Amino acid sequence: MTSTAAGWFPDPLDPSRLRYWDGARWTEQLAPLAPATSTPPVAATLPKRARRVPVWAWILIALLALPFVALLSPVFAPVSLVVLITGIVALSKNTRTWLRLRSRSAAITVTAASAVAFLVTGSITASAFARAITAPVAVAEQLPAVDDGAAIHVFNGKSATATDTSATTGQTALALLATLEIKGRAPKTGYDRDRFGQRWLDVDRNGCDTRNDILARDLTDTVESGPCKVVTGTLADPYTGETIAFQRGLDTSALVQIDHVVSLSDAWQKGAQNLTPDQRATFANDPLNLLAVDGHANMQKGDGDAATWLPKNKTFRCGYVARQVSVKATYHLWVTQAEHDAIARVLGDCPGQPALTSDYSAKATSREEVATEPIAFEETAVEDASLPSGQTRITTAGKNGERTRTYRVNLIDGEEVSRELISDEVTAQPITQVTTVGTYVAPPPPPPAPPAQQPSGCDPNYADACVPVASDVDCAGGSGNGPAYFDGVARVVGSDIYGLDRDGDGYACETR
Repeated sequence: MTSTAAGWFPDPLDPSRLRYWDGARWTEQLAPLAPATSTPPVAATLPKRARRVPVWAWILIALLALPFVALLSPVFAPVSLVVLITGIVALSKNTRTWLRLRSRSAAITVTAASAVAFLVTGSITASAFARAITAPVAVAEQLPAVDDGAAIHVFNGKSATATDTSATTGQTALALLATLEIKGRAPKTGYDRDRFGQRWLDVDRNGCDTRNDILARDLTDTVESGPCKVVTGTLADPYTGETIAFQRGLDTSALVQIDHVVSLSDAWQKGAQNLTPDQRATFANDPLNLLAVDGHANMQKGDGDAATWLPKNKTFRCGYVARQVSVKATYHLWVTQAEHDAIARVLGDCPGQPALTSDYSAKATSREEVATEPIAFEETAVEDASLPSGQTRITTAGKNGERTRTYRVNLIDGEEVSRELISDEVTAQPITQVTTVGTYVAPPPPPPAPPAQQPSGCDPNYADACVPVASDVDCAGGSGNGPAYFDGVARVVGSDIYGLDRDGDGYACETR
């Protein structure tokens, strides 16, 4: 019956009923046998089944058709959706619809196939559309002053960070992470890009805007137009690990973008609201916080922190989070708990990763100063019983000692801000001055001895020897003529009536 038109015919399995022939095969639709009917086809036997296409052939056909399906997916997706909806309607209402489906099994097959086709082509179309809308676009709002000839804006403020170089110098990123405050995000209320100053200022006043400074720093084999403008170059992208050929142009410049490693929005919600306008402008143009990167990767990152986004290039993740920690320490920004934990996990694989220091941080230096000062000597007095009272004599001369103090003087940009005592040492002991004070007091002279009783016939004006009483006495052996003479030496204790003490020393006749 392969050439017989569709219609109702006696069922080959049960001639007492009718079965519907769809023109190619018997269906499952049955009906009672009418009293009078037309003569069924002579060959009322089961139709021969058509030869089936093997499974491997269908797989091969599908693989060959896949490139065409992918290429034409924007067309196939809506077509398959329409067929899918039509098949569902055909099944639910049991109608042939505009597809002219001859049986329910055909409707099921078409519906299932269109569903699979819609899922495949729809996914391909959606993916292509997502890539198209997220691809970097060189528009003036995203990349101002990239390809235009606008004048370079020189920063009129004072470049300043929130901390000096001592906050990061000599630190590991892991140790620096421990110093960051942990708390939740502040509201984004009040955030505006202009809060961080003019885009791409010339903060270092070298005559070039920040974008071209970073391109010149991060790209190799650069070609410049004039002293600043980078026209071409090669970027070894740290985020993806891929190599990008940079070509300046309206449609190509955005392939290489300058990323704020700590985004402005993230900074605003984690402490930048407390910075001064000059500090925020410095933050937005600080080379410490800027990297030339793949534009698509930068768009994917958005304003995410380490808890929500890390570079695809895993070998750069340690350097990436170390830079984020350094920026946040430099500008007194905090981290959320999730961000802290994500950074700690990365740095756990590289605990020695060094922190970085901003060129705009005030230079913290220190020097040692040594100062000496005298130590005054003390004085003491000792009594000396051999020295007459009222007399003094310095027996040990005093000498000042010396104290040496060493200070560490801390300076910011060359100006002293504090000093601390490192050591305090007595380098020379003082010598105490000793003064001897006399305490000797001489005893009073004894009272004069009463004159000795002279023997009878001796003059009482003389003692120690007997000077005779006479009308005149001369020293014996002298030139006197007596009548009496005194031979010896006598002490005059009274009146020298005889003139025997010629030299007046109180002794008579001691010389002749």
